[in-house]
Amino acid sequence: MAFKTPLYFLLYVMILSFATFCLAADDEPSYCSKAVYYKSEDGEGTPNGACGLKEWGKKFNDGKVAAVSKLFKDGKGCGTCYEVKCKDKKWCSEKGVKIAVTDYGASGEDVDFIMSEKGYGEMAKDEESKRYLFKKGVVKIEYKRVKCDYEKEKSDFVVKYDKKDSKWPDYHSLVALYKGDKDYIEKVKIFVKDEKKEKLELKEMRRAYGAVWDIANYKPVPFVKIKKGKEEYFQWVEGMDEDKCESDDHSAKQAKDHLN
Repeated sequence: MAFKTPLYFLLYVMILSFATFCLAADDEPSYCSKAVYYKSEDGEGTPNGACGLKEWGKKFNDGKVAAVSKLFKDGKGCGTCYEVKCKDKKWCSEKGVKIAVTDYGASGEDVDFIMSEKGYGEMAKDEESKRYLFKKGVVKIEYKRVKCDYEKEKSDFVVKYDKKDSKWPDYHSLVALYKGDKDYIEKVKIFVKDEKKEKLELKEMRRAYGAVWDIANYKPVPFVKIKKGKEEYFQWVEGMDEDKCESDDHSAKQAKDHLN
């Protein structure tokens, strides 16, 4: 016997869909939600965010940052950017704000962004509107993922050396971010020296938390291979030489051969 779907169920699904998706003028998928803000001393980011950006996180994306929950995706969402517009035309600008994800945070089922004050206020038309939005504390928004423009390098990836712990000299970590508008970083492999074979090998790093990847018991050089979606890319690691990691001329030449 065939099962017929009740009409009221189909109507419920349609209403739920409209409550989640918004229609954008450029036909890119947009989503309806709400945004709130958190206070900080300078109105910008926090050095304690779950993405692991530390002091860099305070000024990241010019302080226009947010904590998210479902968009965090176990750290894969760190560094991704969203165009966010509040929907009250009387108080909100048409331009909105480009927000970068730097932290994890939840504030109710219908809130997707907990913004820095600088990011939240950027959605307002003018100073009077800004005071109104802050007084209100929560606003209805529509948002979509977009390409980031922080760190002006040509590459879509930003990879920075995090630390070489003095207590554990063979432990190394780095921060890897992707600035594109689709997919996420799935894996990071780093070149390490194999002294017995006198050549470089690729070793997979562990996602420690957020955007932080680490490896132990190897001597790395400042080059990584990143898997994003189904594609792979080579990238230099900024700041690794400053910590005197293994990056002699011979190792650098081998890694450059992979990059070219």
